[in-house]
Amino acid sequence: MTTTRSISSCADDLIYSSTGLAINVPSTFTVTVGDNGTHVTRDLNIDPVDLTDAGVYLCAELRPGVAGVTDSSSAQLIVLGNCSLQYTNE
Repeated sequence: MTTTRSISSCADDLIYSSTGLAINVPSTFTVTVGDNGTHVTRDLNIDPVDLTDAGVYLCAELRPGVAGVTDSSSAQLIVLGNCSLQYTNE
């Protein structure tokens, strides 16, 4: 089932905009911006990841003066478990 929401109704779920990370985003989230002169990329990084971070993340490009989303992509994060490993030198 697909749910469609307006951009304005997504404000509570916003992680990043052109001005930077939203104020309610946990400190484990960062965005890396790459610009090669012709193309700009933004990578969402979560470290460490938590079970509650699982879900679908949507990247939607909004351009000033253009109504609606001009480009979008999504990715699903699946968190398989809550396990930490500790190594010891023997």
